[in-house]
Amino acid sequence: MLKAGYILPDEQIISSDMQIGTLGMDAAVEVFYDLVLNFYPNALSPQYDSYYSAAVENLPKSPSVEDRFTKMNLHTLSSTLIGLEHQAMSHRRDIVDNEYPSEFFEKVAMPEEDFLRRMDGAMARDQKEEMRKTLSTHVRMERTYLKAWRTFMDRTRNVPSLIDKMLKKECTRNDLFTSLRALNACRFEAKELRDKISRKFVNGAVQTCDEQSLVDGAVGLAGCSYKPRHAAEMTEHLLKSLQKRPQHMRTSYRGDRRAKVIDNLTFAQSTELLKALSTPGFASGEMEVCIRDLLSQLAHINFDMIGNELTFQEFENLYDAYTNLKFSDVAELRKLWADMF
Repeated sequence: MLKAGYILPDEQIISSDMQIGTLGMDAAVEVFYDLVLNFYPNALSPQYDSYYSAAVENLPKSPSVEDRFTKMNLHTLSSTLIGLEHQAMSHRRDIVDNEYPSEFFEKVAMPEEDFLRRMDGAMARDQKEEMRKTLSTHVRMERTYLKAWRTFMDRTRNVPSLIDKMLKKECTRNDLFTSLRALNACRFEAKELRDKISRKFVNGAVQTCDEQSLVDGAVGLAGCSYKPRHAAEMTEHLLKSLQKRPQHMRTSYRGDRRAKVIDNLTFAQSTELLKALSTPGFASGEMEVCIRDLLSQLAHINFDMIGNELTFQEFENLYDAYTNLKFSDVAELRKLWADMF
């Protein structure tokens, strides 16, 4: 929960006698139960286990260990890999401080913590508590050198072969769009596999894609130097889908009814899509309408009025989109940058 950013190491919910960086399973259980009792008390009701047992009683048994991927959906695998890649590339420190390659790099990156450990017996408890409040909650080293990323890369070596097997089953366009981004997340070019995904996309039935899958498709197509054989058809479907009327209308933060799918995106989805559509080599004049809609939507948020703050990832996406549009090879996008920024 610390790694995911749901809580901070110095939050009051953690008892004062637990040291930052050495939180164990007891602390995790305590935090979990406090959150559940405060926000989801029904999950701890005596009837919950009975409901769960009744729900799973007639379900088929899980596959054997040797065949544990046979029942997994392509979309589930791809979405999981994308989420794990975000976690592996997170700047937030690990709960047990085990992210640096060796003890040497840990001491170089965090000298104040090494000093605190050496002076543990010579400092009063209140002094140590005050000093712990000044410790960094984020890593101080390039993320690709850390253990989380190295573990992620080591455990995803067989992803292309798994996706290739899952393509033999029935797949929706949501699955195919998300699988392209999953390959990007695992840093695989996989030219033949991308061609196979695009061919299955074109030959399959026409289906409506949800908002997140459209964003994943744009990121998947823009994030690889190799363009699949049917990338043009996939891009055309993506742009048309963004301009369609959503199936479920809801009122926007401006008070009007959202008339297009692109207006139905969350802020995080909008920043990811904006960066993808403006990426050099993928951007084109056909994307001007979608990019203009995104910039107009972001311009109405009024951060100064509502006091919202950008996360690092959102800021990075916006800055990359700003740079992409400013130096774009497409004249329409450069003009759009001059008009909107």
